[in-house]
Amino acid sequence: MSITTTNEKKKKINTKNILKLTKKKIAHLPITYLTNKDFEEGTYKINKKGKYVFKEDIVFNPNKYPNFLDSPENHKRMSYYWMPRPDQTRYKGKEFDHGFFCAILIETKDVIIDLNGHSIKQHPLHYLQQRFFSLFCLGSSPFIKNQGPGGNWGDFIGAENCVIYSSKPEPGIIGLSSHFGIQGNDSKFIHLENLKIIDFESGGISFNNIDDLYMKNLYIGDVHKEVIVNFNYSGLLAIKKIFSKIIKNNKKKIKQIYFNDKNLFHYNKKINLIIDRIVRNFYHSNYKSIFNNSDDPIEKEIKKLFDNEFTDGFQFSDGSSSFGIQITSRGIAIGDFKVFSQCPCNHKPNLGEEKDDIRSKNIIIDNVEINEIHANIKQIINFSVNNDEKLEKCVGSFGEILQLDTCIDEDGLYIPNILTDSQLILKKLKDHSTKILLPENTIRIPNHVIEMIENKQNLLNLDENVTSTFGEDIMSHVNKGTMGIRLENIDNIQVKDLKINNIVNHGKDKKKKYFGKEKIVINKISEQLGNNKSWLGSFGAVLTSCDFDYNSISFGKINSKIGLNMKQIILSSKKQKKIQSDKTFIDKSLDRIALSTIIGFLSISVLSKIANKFKK
Repeated sequence: MSITTTNEKKKKINTKNILKLTKKKIAHLPITYLTNKDFEEGTYKINKKGKYVFKEDIVFNPNKYPNFLDSPENHKRMSYYWMPRPDQTRYKGKEFDHGFFCAILIETKDVIIDLNGHSIKQHPLHYLQQRFFSLFCLGSSPFIKNQGPGGNWGDFIGAENCVIYSSKPEPGIIGLSSHFGIQGNDSKFIHLENLKIIDFESGGISFNNIDDLYMKNLYIGDVHKEVIVNFNYSGLLAIKKIFSKIIKNNKKKIKQIYFNDKNLFHYNKKINLIIDRIVRNFYHSNYKSIFNNSDDPIEKEIKKLFDNEFTDGFQFSDGSSSFGIQITSRGIAIGDFKVFSQCPCNHKPNLGEEKDDIRSKNIIIDNVEINEIHANIKQIINFSVNNDEKLEKCVGSFGEILQLDTCIDEDGLYIPNILTDSQLILKKLKDHSTKILLPENTIRIPNHVIEMIENKQNLLNLDENVTSTFGEDIMSHVNKGTMGIRLENIDNIQVKDLKINNIVNHGKDKKKKYFGKEKIVINKISEQLGNNKSWLGSFGAVLTSCDFDYNSISFGKINSKIGLNMKQIILSSKKQKKIQSDKTFIDKSLDRIALSTIIGFLSISVLSKIANKFKK
């Protein structure tokens, strides 16, 4: 429900006030010049107020390889490349357990970053090895306390009074990134201007809980079109780290535990050889391919894991969503489109914050173009076990879905796969000894599934206690499609001259193998339209519970292969200036739903039926 009453007066955002508390307030700070040398050993951490000016184009490739890529294969040499070294004490926090997750980390107040007409991007090899990454992270870590992989993150410090811009006529270019261009949590008074944010996989700008954001003269789009690995590679990298820790502390215990007649040492060596080969292939192909066209066992394993699916000659991200701008309330935005009356992060019962502190507020968008946002949203099948009338998802060692449907034949017999093999042996290790430390709330796999695999039984005959689900990505993030802009739980948004064009979802509705009963994980757009394929859709703008005012918004091509195509969709909105639309429907369960210029998937007859339904 909306929490704004009709008697409340809308507050105008004073642009001058934001600028006073950012650019003008901190104009006379000490200057530090940044070069590639500042990034050679890792993330550049800004914990002192000041002005930081680029002197050259930055290519982020920390702790890079020596000459091993031109030497014979030896997986032991891969241990610490592109990762924080044990002797780097400034990266000892939990946030760096997952690698160098950003190039520039801002964990203080009063900071100006001037790209000075230059660019910053990931090196292709770091892009390959660091699959969760932002070029700029506004805050002391990518997640607030008690969220993110593994939980138990420490206290969080948000950035405040921060400007990222280019003082030259040429825009600063924020380039290649395996995830986001700019990302932040709990930020205040942020000013972004004269920037070109391109070549990202997931999103250009992402903020969860931000007060007073001013975005001016931005181009966001041209997503990365040569995504050479899928989500399986992230899985291999994560399991490799878990294996290393287990072997270091539990060598004797793990020798006696086998899955399919092989122990963890076998799987660990195989994973390292596969990762080593992928990196070498990528390097020797001039960063174009992870294959070398040979037919040895390692190359065959690589081909099993990576289907290398091209779409119109390109390869796009296969995550749960892709967007130009995403601004939401407090907490991670991995679940469904948020309704404010629900928990803000969809799966955490309490963030310990008052509701008034959770919402974002005061957002100004001035002369922003979002263009060429593409994704290839994939349908992942998971299965859950009915446990005391609750569905408990089967997940692996870092919360990822167990993809059994991709590694069984037509008779339901298991086809060995290094990623799934590794997940299953970790479950056996966990059952064998509580002293083998594994991430909390992970490795939930029924023992009878493992027994059926080892006894070569038909997995399609799993009992009725099992339910198959789809509508989420590999990390159980709810699929939301491609979006030009997503605005959610925000007070006071003012838009002047926003252009959105070429928002495309290349996802396909593939036939899959199901286990037990079938269930669709539908999001709120699916729920309201009675269509279970909105995750295959493309949306120009998605607004949820927002106070929205605009001057000029234009939409171009919004397209998906078989899903919904919508210019604007507004869920549970607060009262706002009327948005031009072909059809506006009233829904009794929400404050309002506005659908405008619906094209492609929905025909006129279907529109009429929906309109009549909502009028009743």
